[in-house]
Amino acid sequence: MFLLLPLKTDSKLQSAPWANWALIAANVAVFAITALSPPETLAGWALNSQHPELHQFISYAFLHGGIMHLVGNMIFLYIFGNNICDKLGNLSYTAFYLAGAVFSGIGYVAINQSGMVVGASGAVAAVTGAYLALLPRSRITLFYWFFILIGVYEVPSLWLIGIFFLQDVFYSFAPDSNVAHIAHVSGSVFGFILCLLLLKTRILARDQFDMVALIDRWSRRRQYHSVVRGGYDPFGNTPATAGLKSAASLEMDRMQDMRAQISEALAQGKLPLATALYTQLRVLDANQTMSRGTQLDLANQFYATADYQSAAEAYELFLKSYATSEQAGQVALMLGLAYGRYLNQPAKAVENLRKAVSSLHFSREHDIAQAELLRLENAGA
Repeated sequence: MFLLLPLKTDSKLQSAPWANWALIAANVAVFAITALSPPETLAGWALNSQHPELHQFISYAFLHGGIMHLVGNMIFLYIFGNNICDKLGNLSYTAFYLAGAVFSGIGYVAINQSGMVVGASGAVAAVTGAYLALLPRSRITLFYWFFILIGVYEVPSLWLIGIFFLQDVFYSFAPDSNVAHIAHVSGSVFGFILCLLLLKTRILARDQFDMVALIDRWSRRRQYHSVVRGGYDPFGNTPATAGLKSAASLEMDRMQDMRAQISEALAQGKLPLATALYTQLRVLDANQTMSRGTQLDLANQFYATADYQSAAEAYELFLKSYATSEQAGQVALMLGLAYGRYLNQPAKAVENLRKAVSSLHFSREHDIAQAELLRLENAGA
């Protein structure tokens, strides 16, 4: 007996992925309906590779051959889809998921000229391909059951998704397979390439853990080793060579590496190290802002350790870059408290507290902001 299932990912969510939950619910609802329907009524909704109809490229992805087929797909969709939904946004994620179903269906029809296919596997594969592009450094907690051995184990998502992809490629050439492996391969390639393009064109926000960042860092290390082998002394004991990067370029590389170290320190729970590195980074460039979640974690850590000036600066940079985020109201509240209670800047405190009051409705944070604002106004701020 061998069983291997993903349980969770270590990536943090910043917003509610309701679109992913809606897709899971839709799959479950369709399965419940089809379980009560005669099999012949469903034939027109499965993807027929010999005579495909346009609607089948969507409908087939909501049909499943059995309860275990459904459960397996939904587990993977839950584990990987929530984070991709958070990255893309609910509406864009829904469109991406449906496009993944279409492209995986096209791949199946193009290769397999005889047969019918059902299941969300192709669309889910597109989600895992996107996960590989956007979150290759995250870790996945797996549940394993091998005869009498039962437990959990963490593996890098890069390895897990890569192994599943290679397995699908291998079995795509196997005769008489009951699994549409070529649909999985098509979906994975679609999700991975599309998200790489979105990152490269910066349509999708970049961070230091995505695949493009990993490739960039590998390229910089390769260039560095190349110039060292060519005679460049990194300690300055020999003259610079003609092929050496400019000082500005080297400083940019250094900042990129520091940003990666900050994100990695936060992922490992090393908060003091992360804030220390961020302080060093801002010595190089005072306007350096991390990704949304990372910037907020850093600011909160500064605040928790009573470094209110650094916290205020980090919160200000957050609002400058992410003014429309869901956390903007809470950040304005924290700024108001920092300026009003600890930094003796009542004017800035009042300005931010008013922003917090206007955006935090019917919540405990709203009451705190209102009370602090009233205190400052009564004090003549």
